[in-house]
Amino acid sequence: MALINPGFDRFMLQVVRSLGPYRHDVVLVGGYANALYRYHGHACTTKVPPLLTSDVDLAVPISLPTKGMLLSASLAGAGIRSPTERRSNKYWEKERPNEILELLCPAMGVKRDILAQSPPLVDVQPGSTAEALDYMDLLLAHPWTINLREVPPLNVSEDLPVLIPNPVGYAMQKVLARGKRMKSAKRAKDCCYIYEISVIFRDSLPVLTAEGGKITGAVPAKWCRKYLEDAERLFGHVRAEGIQEAVAVGQAYALGTTEDIVFRTMKPMLDAIRKGLCLAA
Repeated sequence: MALINPGFDRFMLQVVRSLGPYRHDVVLVGGYANALYRYHGHACTTKVPPLLTSDVDLAVPISLPTKGMLLSASLAGAGIRSPTERRSNKYWEKERPNEILELLCPAMGVKRDILAQSPPLVDVQPGSTAEALDYMDLLLAHPWTINLREVPPLNVSEDLPVLIPNPVGYAMQKVLARGKRMKSAKRAKDCCYIYEISVIFRDSLPVLTAEGGKITGAVPAKWCRKYLEDAERLFGHVRAEGIQEAVAVGQAYALGTTEDIVFRTMKPMLDAIRKGLCLAA
């Protein structure tokens, strides 16, 4: 039994254990966070399996305070390094290069000359480099905690809490960052991730409304306005682009998705988020 697959689960746990005191400062994002949502206290039971992912993504602030040992040294102690002569935000075990850790940070607050580089790399701490991406602040705002001991497929015996994104911020970041994603396959997968969230938290809509209010106070108001416009365009009707993309990815994973199912499932969640953002505006 595995959450994603045994090798990747093992690598993720190795990363989380090696974070030590930094587990309170960094947020596990990306596809693995989406898989973990299924085991949060606000989640409902679902038979929809997680989408496959190949990276462990960590969101970090642009300046990560030192807590005893440097993050890079803590990761290296677990055999996780960036085995390249160039600065890179990618880290992996030398013996197992298929499983990759990526450090990501917000672009807001980063100097323009760095953002003009490709990729824009930020030294968040000595020895630790992250790629600056737009709207990452949403993934760091009011994160939730999940104890990996409470995720049966991982078979963890010790308390191992980790931060995961607030699902409202997660969905908003996927929508807003869409224009920055060059590959259509990634854009489509993001739409399916948002659909998954609507399935997982379909019985916790008041919670999502409340979380939307928190998010509104943590990020620029223009981001919230843009999200509302973009979400309506992407998911506002059964033939909308985002609905079509979520259906296509879901069918590729044999999730049994149809236009009607995806639209009817996503609409209550999107309405709940919209209510939270508008009430707090």
